[in-house]
Amino acid sequence: MSLDDFRTIIDKTKRTLTNVILHNQGEPTLNDKIFDMISYARSNRIRTIMSTNLTLFGEEVCEGIIKSGLDTLIASVDGVTEETYQKYRIGGHFEAVYRNLERLVEMKRRLRRRSPHIVWSFLIFKHNVHEVEEAARLAMDLGVEFFIQSAGLGGTIHPWQGDEKLKGEWLSTEEWVPRYFDYDPARGSICKGPCDWLWNSLVVFWDGTVSPCCFVDEERFSFGNILEDELCDIWNNEQYRAARSLFRRKWEQDTGEAVICNACRMFEKE
Repeated sequence: MSLDDFRTIIDKTKRTLTNVILHNQGEPTLNDKIFDMISYARSNRIRTIMSTNLTLFGEEVCEGIIKSGLDTLIASVDGVTEETYQKYRIGGHFEAVYRNLERLVEMKRRLRRRSPHIVWSFLIFKHNVHEVEEAARLAMDLGVEFFIQSAGLGGTIHPWQGDEKLKGEWLSTEEWVPRYFDYDPARGSICKGPCDWLWNSLVVFWDGTVSPCCFVDEERFSFGNILEDELCDIWNNEQYRAARSLFRRKWEQDTGEAVICNACRMFEKE
């Protein structure tokens, strides 16, 4: 996304926008204007959150993050040894990533900044579950928050359908592991209750394309384009109204607008 397009999007949404999450399915530090984007959002009193794998970091990147005014930085580090870290983060190096995390903490302290709030995010797999305790200890030593989440094998639109080989290779069976995704086809919806994305949030891709949530990434399922239309027009268009109707007992399969939300298994439809 260009900086000009980002500013246009912020200008169109800032009256109702409270938070902007600067990541979805890619690495945000690949964009050389990311710090300008953060600063522009912050100048409009919008809270900023960014997740990174910490692989492209150096002194300049660390300083840019700290000085940009970023509110929350999520560091994705899924292991504490090279063997476990590289099984999922292919091509990455734990020692380098951990050093970058240390560098961020040190620079934040040196510049006497209260932000960003730094969170070590640990995605749990079968191969790294035994390292959670050590990762939590390292996070405590650094003075950063530690957060764990179970891994999943697919999305909610087209969920994993029971490949036992993949399940046996990747997913932990430990009882204490929190499971936010359940891919059992017999269960029905994953979460009990309606979708809150359709009333609270939206996703904007690099070209302005609007998606109803972070699980929908195909342009053919777009709900509009924020660079071409106003937020209010998109927010109340036929696609959004049809999607919300799924949770209001008003959906008519034969006459309703066909939207991707109808195939989603994340939330319980009425």
